[in-house]
Amino acid sequence: MKRQAEYLVRKRDGRCEWLRATKLARSIHAALSAAGHAARDRSLDLATEIVGSLRRERSDEVLCTERLAGQVQRTLIDRGHSLAALMFLEHRSRTVAASALVSERRTKFWSTGDRFGVN
Repeated sequence: MKRQAEYLVRKRDGRCEWLRATKLARSIHAALSAAGHAARDRSLDLATEIVGSLRRERSDEVLCTERLAGQVQRTLIDRGHSLAALMFLEHRSRTVAASALVSERRTKFWSTGDRFGVN
C-alpha cells in the first residue's frame, strides 16, 4: 500500500506528518495481537478500509490523531473486534500519558538553568 500523500496528520506534539497506512496497520496489528488475533493481513485490510473511509469523508483540514484513533476504534468494533478496540484504546492512553510526561520533563529541563548539572 502506498503512502496516502493527501492526508497530513497532526501529532500530539503539534508536528504534522503524512499518514502512513503501514504504520496504521502496525498499530492495528498490535491491538489485534493483544486481543489474541495475530493475522497480519487482517490488520492491513482494516487499515485500507480506514484510509478508504477517510477518503470518502474527505475534508481540507489536517487530520488529528484523535480523529484517526476514533476511526480505528469504530472500524474494529464494527468488524467484530471489540476487545482489540479496547486494547487499542488502552495502548493509546498509555502512549498519551508517556508523551505528556516526556513533554513535561523536556519543558522543565529547558526552563531551568541546570541543563548540564552545573548549577
